[in-house]
Amino acid sequence: PSCVADARAVAAAANEHIRAKARGGTSDRMATTLVAVAAVDDGVAVMHVGDSRCDRLVAGESALVTRDHSHVQGLVDLGRIRPDEARDHRLRHVVARALGVDPEVRPDVVVLPAPVGRLLLCCDGLVEVVPARMVGRVLSEFAEPRRTAERLVELAEHGGQRLQLLVVRE
Repeated sequence: PSCVADARAVAAAANEHIRAKARGGTSDRMATTLVAVAAVDDGVAVMHVGDSRCDRLVAGESALVTRDHSHVQGLVDLGRIRPDEARDHRLRHVVARALGVDPEVRPDVVVLPAPVGRLLLCCDGLVEVVPARMVGRVLSEFAEPRRTAERLVELAEHGGQRLQLLVVRE
């Protein structure tokens, strides 16, 4: 669909902007991960690059929408390690795809049909210290997006992570 092409064009523009900033600055390399969502005809399109992620809560069930672009996820996919081993793997922070690294970026785009439910877009720092089942519980427990986000940040900080809160839509 055109929304997928549009999402990829946005990612390409962001990628080139980051690369240009790096060339003009003190560092020749800059990189970041990305997760974004946009409304489409009958649902939403979720785009991501790297290990930032999107969780979806529908009818009380939480599920991961995105799949990490990381070295460790690649090992899981190949069957070399189990998913439970990935969480503590020494290379868990090695990202296989990111904005700003290569001239071309390859984001994944998933189109979710309505009803979309609730979406949580977050960095890997949240899920490093807050288990997936707890994230799902918080998404179910709090109706207001701001309170949901505040609670997740509290849990992450309790686990030793320093996160910033950003609620785009309430």
